[in-house]
Amino acid sequence: MEFEYTITEDEYVKANKLFTKPAKTTLVAYAVVVLALLVIAVIAPSYVVKIGAIGGVSGGFLGHMAVRHLYAPWRTRKQYRAYQAAQESVAVKVLPDSLLFKSSIGEAVIEWSRINKWRENGEFLLIYQAPEVYHIIPKRVGETIREVRKSLVKYVGKET
Repeated sequence: MEFEYTITEDEYVKANKLFTKPAKTTLVAYAVVVLALLVIAVIAPSYVVKIGAIGGVSGGFLGHMAVRHLYAPWRTRKQYRAYQAAQESVAVKVLPDSLLFKSSIGEAVIEWSRINKWRENGEFLLIYQAPEVYHIIPKRVGETIREVRKSLVKYVGKET
């Protein structure tokens, strides 16, 4: 089975947002730090320490929101415009032992055993060859995405 697609600029930004979505362990670590800072803000005897703890929580939250929703999308759009290969159509073929990605600049065969991990949301499936190297497959390609997902579960394991 083979299917073809082209990633739009908006899809590229949304896929990058999925890529940068914090893992559950990271979210738990953030929650522990925020909880600790809030406890410090309540029980600290010094107002300087209380204000520092509240500032840490506020600054961390505002910084995270600014980077995730303003800077990262702007930077990703800029990257997409400069990255011609991302704007070209890609054909993907599901093979028994691998995935074949083809475009005008070449092709790559990725064996199931060489896939590091995968991640998905309602719009995309990301297939990682390395922790920060991934292929974007939009779910708008239709029913064929189910076969890709089924093979990923079978040969790679659960989504991470």
